[in-house]
Amino acid sequence: MDHDPGKPGSPYHLPYPEVPFLESPRPLERPAAERGGHLFYREAAVIARPRKSGFIRRFEGTATGLVCNQFYRLILSNGCPFNCQYCYLRLTLGGNKAPVVFTNPWPEVERQLEKIPTGVFSTGELADSLAVTPPLLKPALAYFRRQRDKFLFLTTKSTNIELLLGMRPTPQVWISFSVNAVKTWRLFEKNTPHPDERLAAAWRLKEAGWRVKIRIDPIIPEVGLHHYREIAEKVRALAAERVTVGVLKHFPRLPLCQREGLWSQLTESPNGIKRYPSPLKAHIFKSLAEWLGFQPAVCRETSGFWEKLGWKSNGCNCTPNQTSAGPCPDAQPVNSENSGKGCLIPGIAIKENSIHD
Repeated sequence: MDHDPGKPGSPYHLPYPEVPFLESPRPLERPAAERGGHLFYREAAVIARPRKSGFIRRFEGTATGLVCNQFYRLILSNGCPFNCQYCYLRLTLGGNKAPVVFTNPWPEVERQLEKIPTGVFSTGELADSLAVTPPLLKPALAYFRRQRDKFLFLTTKSTNIELLLGMRPTPQVWISFSVNAVKTWRLFEKNTPHPDERLAAAWRLKEAGWRVKIRIDPIIPEVGLHHYREIAEKVRALAAERVTVGVLKHFPRLPLCQREGLWSQLTESPNGIKRYPSPLKAHIFKSLAEWLGFQPAVCRETSGFWEKLGWKSNGCNCTPNQTSAGPCPDAQPVNSENSGKGCLIPGIAIKENSIHD
């Protein structure tokens, strides 16, 4: 039986066609000079101003019971020019979508950082870390290079990596590229660089010596799970330090997510955010593991869900420990004949040319 939620005959099949409410998007016609990522926000005004409140806040956005590495927000900028249709930033920052970069002198930020002896500091919770380069990013990179127990975490859908390519890499900093299936990109992320362009930027940084992680998120099964096989195989070839996967989470006030009942399988969780049911999520993550060839990390799920998967958590996108995506020590080969063909997940036999579409 085909287990793709987007196809008839699947136990997770939905009673309507794939994403019927969106017109086919027009191709992005970008001049070659704009393919670097930093000009994708041409239509967005970028506001530069001093920040009046603190630059560091403890992240407290995880519901009780979810496995999540607690980290700090390092707020060097706010907002994002990409405006992905599912993004929670469309609901925050008072509805102001224009990116804001802060222009305070670096010593103001450093004084606040010096009060915290250890931790991971993310610049990507309220912004894309690289789409619009904050003036404070360069001194932040220099600061974390000097640290031993503090780490800087950059998250992006951009290909704007020139600043990093012009600097010596450091293990105190890593860059996580978010990618998605091409069809999902066309439907929901069409102001961002193509997923292949993001992976190309990730390759360049990895070859330059930077720590690179990949996040396949949000997976939207209604688009057709089989569309994720191609991006998973490309991510597998990259051999990033870590790969994290996650599914769409429904923020109820997002108007797009309320049309045509597309998200009818989502159920409300204790914090009000709607999520897919556990059996569907388990199927999605095991499919991604099969296509990746190893156990990925999973973003913000309960320990009970990890147990149902039969997986052991050994970190995620936000953890500083360095673990190559292959082999993964917590997964056991299905049989000895598969030795050397990648890290396999218990109960998933990876066979050449036999993965279902």
